Amino acid sequence: MTQSSAYCACLPLHISSSFATIVNAEETVRAHSALCDEVLSVVMEENRILRSTGNVPDSGFVERKRALLPRLDESLDRLRLIRESGASVGEATRRQIEAAQNKLMKIFMIDRENEQLLLKVSMPVARMGAMPVIRKADPGKVRKTYGS
Repeated sequence: MTQSSAYCACLPLHISSSFATIVNAEETVRAHSALCDEVLSVVMEENRILRSTGNVPDSGFVERKRALLPRLDESLDRLRLIRESGASVGEATRRQIEAAQNKLMKIFMIDRENEQLLLKVSMPVARMGAMPVIRKADPGKVRKTYGS
């Protein structure tokens, strides 16, 4: 039994349930924020690998990144449940939620950059002369060709 649940046991039921919801909300937000830190660390590491080596990260790294997605989905579902329950949260918890949202936005931006780098890395390198050369049109030649 945790300290908060022991404390809840001695409170009246209507106070106890709202206290448990608030404690649960604070813990859920704390856990979500820690998970966002972990995801941010992984996408930043991927970005560093792509930029410095120009190679696709190894399969172990990809699996580690892939394993974070279900955890992030579950965490977001828990946050939705808290929001839908109508539980009031303190100012500090609101600030943590905003910080986590900002981390997620940063994660999305870095991950999008990583996708672009992966696309660039995975495209075959064009050999010199293999791609057609597009030259600037000579206005005099165009005039002569079309008779103006």
